[in-house]
Amino acid sequence: MATRVEGPARVLRPGPVAAVAVGSTLDRDRRQRRESAMNRTDVVVGVDGSAPSRRALRWAAAEAARRGSRLRVLHAYRPPWLVGEIAARADLDSVARARAQSVVDDALDEARAAAPGTPVSGTAVCCHPVPLLMENAGALTVVGSRGHGGFGSVLLGSTGLQLATHASGPVAVVRGRTDRDTAPVVVGTDGSAGADLAVGTAFEAAAARGCFLTAVHAFTGAADARSRADADAELHGWLEPWRDKYPEVSVETVATPGDAASVLTALSSTAHLVVVGTRGRGGFTGLLLGSVGQKLVHYAHCPVLVAR
Repeated sequence: MATRVEGPARVLRPGPVAAVAVGSTLDRDRRQRRESAMNRTDVVVGVDGSAPSRRALRWAAAEAARRGSRLRVLHAYRPPWLVGEIAARADLDSVARARAQSVVDDALDEARAAAPGTPVSGTAVCCHPVPLLMENAGALTVVGSRGHGGFGSVLLGSTGLQLATHASGPVAVVRGRTDRDTAPVVVGTDGSAGADLAVGTAFEAAAARGCFLTAVHAFTGAADARSRADADAELHGWLEPWRDKYPEVSVETVATPGDAASVLTALSSTAHLVVVGTRGRGGFTGLLLGSVGQKLVHYAHCPVLVAR
């Protein structure tokens, strides 16, 4: 089609035809930019049909409703010859696509039931899950903690760490209890820039949920009264700007000696959500690449939100 248009354009009316072509390109670019901007406000969830994946879906639907955002459901599936499937007909691709679409359709029905009135859309793509999530990241990307090997196990190995490290937005791992609606949001901080972003995210989450916030500073060194007082003063200083911004949020502070991962994991047993940053210093250094992040992802007793 492009060749047929360009040929006559040089002979007959090159000006107008060229203008139409440029205008069409500009319109398409504007439309793509608008769609991209809209997508960045969405909540995105990866599903694979497993029970943990469905829990993540319901959590994501509730989060989208809370934010007044759209929910986008993504399902990555593999070609049947990569998973050892045996089909009764030759068109294995068609069978795989149909099964994948069924996973998406079921997820859409469940999401609409969990959050009536929330705009929901879904897509099944034959690819690896991490690139799909990374390329379609929204305001929040949500995955489950276990599953069939598509999205469910995405944060249990190097694939999940890659997603959490390189995603363009926050990542939530839905695990543990998800029914503690009146429990606090817990956030760990050490005063670093990444931790400050996590604190801001936690205040926003607590305000949206109408719950209180528990802010934690796990410090190393002596556990005497002077060290505790100094750590507590530091923590209050880090929180002050966010308290001014969110005066409606009640805050409990915990300044305690100990290992950051262990402290946060213990507090997660009575929390609604744990929020952590991607970088830090001291107890939170290398949060997603070392023992702290791995312990939270594997052992937290509630959903974990990695702020970026």
